[in-house]
Amino acid sequence: MAAPSPTDLVVLCHSEPTTATGNWRLFASSDGGLTFQNRGTIGGNRRVQLIGAPTPDDIAIAADDTDGYSWILTSHDGGRSWARTYQSPYYGSTDYGALGNAGFTSATVGYVLETKSGAEPSGSATEDRHLLVTRDGGKTWTRVSFASPPNK
Repeated sequence: MAAPSPTDLVVLCHSEPTTATGNWRLFASSDGGLTFQNRGTIGGNRRVQLIGAPTPDDIAIAADDTDGYSWILTSHDGGRSWARTYQSPYYGSTDYGALGNAGFTSATVGYVLETKSGAEPSGSATEDRHLLVTRDGGKTWTRVSFASPPNK
């Protein structure tokens, strides 16, 4: 759930909460949660997370599918239509990307943590993290790499 104002709420709900399959639905309220309007369905992704709604019309979600693809979808019309504004470069049989720990700090600035998990040819597990930053309400996202800690 995101609350862009004291009276505006945006809620993302799974249509089949007992099986974790199926579509996700977006609901919005402009009266503090007394009533909600169904804003539509977001297709059958494995996992969908509400990044935030800095305004009632500007909404961003992170989605992962069962093939290991991850992306950010953004709406600027209250969830009636969606655009893919970021796709993780990590996917495939040995690498996959996950998006999480997300939020907006203002109407234009938001953050998402992208984690790449995979395996080296030797079989050892790897993990790499990047911070995704938007400064335009989710229209574009820029990757920021973290420095590796020094070896001890």
